[in-house]
Amino acid sequence: MIFSSQEPFTAPPPEDVILSRSPYHFRFSPDLLFLLAGYDSSQGVVGGGYVTASDYLGDHLVTLTSNFIPGYQTRTMLSYGNFMFPIYFALTVAYNRNYYRLLDLETGALTDEFNDQETMGGLQLAKPFSLYDRLELEFDFRNLRREYQDATILRNVTSLGLSLVHDSTVWYDFDPTNGYRSMLSLLWADRILGGDANYSILQLNTQYYKSLDPLSPELVFGTRLWLATALGPEHPVFIFGGIGLLPESGTLRGYPYGELLGSQVAVWNFELRFPLARNINYALWPLDFLLLKEVQAVFFDDIGIVTNDFLSATSRELRNSFGLGVRLHTFLLGKELLTIRFDISQRTDQPAETVYSWGIGQAF
Repeated sequence: MIFSSQEPFTAPPPEDVILSRSPYHFRFSPDLLFLLAGYDSSQGVVGGGYVTASDYLGDHLVTLTSNFIPGYQTRTMLSYGNFMFPIYFALTVAYNRNYYRLLDLETGALTDEFNDQETMGGLQLAKPFSLYDRLELEFDFRNLRREYQDATILRNVTSLGLSLVHDSTVWYDFDPTNGYRSMLSLLWADRILGGDANYSILQLNTQYYKSLDPLSPELVFGTRLWLATALGPEHPVFIFGGIGLLPESGTLRGYPYGELLGSQVAVWNFELRFPLARNINYALWPLDFLLLKEVQAVFFDDIGIVTNDFLSATSRELRNSFGLGVRLHTFLLGKELLTIRFDISQRTDQPAETVYSWGIGQAF
């Protein structure tokens, strides 16, 4: 049986469907919450965590991270980002406390100990020019209080940073597969800005990725060139060596962490990446909060030089290592991507033992 109506259907006006009759008011809601706590018989309670919150349109973002190990380290950082306007801005405040013990490696005797307390604040601005290019401006203030047994040292560092960024990379799953990105940055710290230090750091970091489609679309070649120089009477030094816990420290693998020190660096990394297993979807027992999604293999070669003067550097200062690694792409609490990497490295510039290391995040 068929029913029909003599009255034709009339659609509502588009503005009644698309537009709300009440104005939008932003309200924060949590996006990600992660807490971790433990107990050590010698130090007591240890732990940390982070939380992020944003509004429905993503115009506002708040992030809070913290971790503490009594007697060793305490870190807390709070940031707010606003993306409503043509110029994005973010505010950051942080507090770090570290307790250091310096030992004689031959005798194991304690030679010195001190506490560092660092309070930081910063303002970051970003002006996009296109989908791929932007200009970033950052102003930071750091107050360092170093306490010895019989003395206290106070130091303020105020810096101004300017960066030109390009990013036209194309991603598939968890890594870039094509395109390139680069950043040219200048960091300037001076007493006229209210600080106690005078130095500048100039850096160029460029990365290129290419999917080797004729061989396999899943085979990706990646390379990074990093040039940096620190100038000024009180310039810092760059610390290189080892995979490091964080991605930015994984520049020259196969060397003990901190073995290479210098104010001028040039590093060139090469990696060949390919997946071993996709869509595993397995919880890493007993770490049930980590969902294993993909396993990736990597062949790499690192070459670089760390010195205090490029003009007087010799070929004997050139460092090189090669090796292979495994990347575990996991999701923390089913939301946050966390890449765990394991590398086996071998130096070629001089005879050395094979180095086994691990870290978090891709090297580049």
